[in-house]
Amino acid sequence: SIHSSSLPSSFSVDGMEEGSNPSPLLNMDQSQLDSLLQSLLSSDTQQRLSDGSLDQLPPEQQANLLLKIGQSSANEETRCSSLDRLSRLLSSILHSWCSNELVPFTAQMIQFAFVDKNPKLRDKIDDVLVLLTKHSLELNSGVHASPMITSFVHQCAAASDSILQRSSIAIITGVPSLFGKVISDLRDVVEKCMLSTDLSIRLLALSSFFDLFSDKTLSALTPLLPVAIQICGEFVTASEEIRSKTPSPINRLTQLASKYPDPMRGHLKRVITLCGRVS
Repeated sequence: SIHSSSLPSSFSVDGMEEGSNPSPLLNMDQSQLDSLLQSLLSSDTQQRLSDGSLDQLPPEQQANLLLKIGQSSANEETRCSSLDRLSRLLSSILHSWCSNELVPFTAQMIQFAFVDKNPKLRDKIDDVLVLLTKHSLELNSGVHASPMITSFVHQCAAASDSILQRSSIAIITGVPSLFGKVISDLRDVVEKCMLSTDLSIRLLALSSFFDLFSDKTLSALTPLLPVAIQICGEFVTASEEIRSKTPSPINRLTQLASKYPDPMRGHLKRVITLCGRVS
C-alpha cells in the first residue's frame, strides 16, 4: 500500500495557483501508473529497479514512479534504492523542469517528508529536497527558493520533532542562499535548531552555524555566538558516545575567533576556558 496523508493544516502549498496548468507528472494515465507500480511491488522490486525496466519511461514518469516506490510499503532497502535513483535522475533532468513540473512534485516530496520518519530514509529524502530547493532557487533567478520550500524549512526548524529539524538543517546547509537577501530568516532557522531539546540536533546546528558564518552573514549570525559557545561547552561535557560520533567543534570555534576577532572579542575568555578544558 502507498502511504497517504495530507499536508499539515498549517502548511500551504504556495505557488500552485488556481487554474494553473497541471504538471505533466500528474497528467499520467493513473490506471497505467497504478498497474506498473503494483507490478513492481509484487515482484522483486530491487531487481526491477536495476534491470532497466523503468528506463523505457520518460524521465518525468520515472521520477514520479520512483517517488511512489519510496513512499510505498516495500522493504527498506528497496525504498532507499528508489530514493537514491531518484536523486541521480533529478540531478540530470531538473534543469529542464519549469514551475509546472517542479511545484507539484515538490509538494509530494514535502508531504512525504512530513509523514515518513524512518531514520534510514531521512538522508535520502533530504538529498532530494536539497536538489529541489536548488532548482527552485534557479527558477527564481537566485532571488529565493519558492515560498512552499521556505515555509517547510521554517516549520521543520520550529518542530519538536528532531527528524524534521534535521531536514531543515540539511536544506539550509545544502542551499544557504534559499532565503535570498533575507538573512534574518536563515538566522531564525539556525537559532531554532541550536535551541533544540535534542543535543545531537544542537551539535548539528552548530556545525551548520560554522559553515554559514561568513562576511555576508556576519551581522545576522553574530548574536548567536553565545549559544554557539554554550553548545561547545555541552560537547566538552557530553558522553563519550556522543563525542566519539561528533567532530569536535572547539577547533572550529577557535578558527572563527581567529578569522573574526571583532565579534568574538567579548567571548574570548569563555573560548580560552573551553580550550583549556579539552587540552
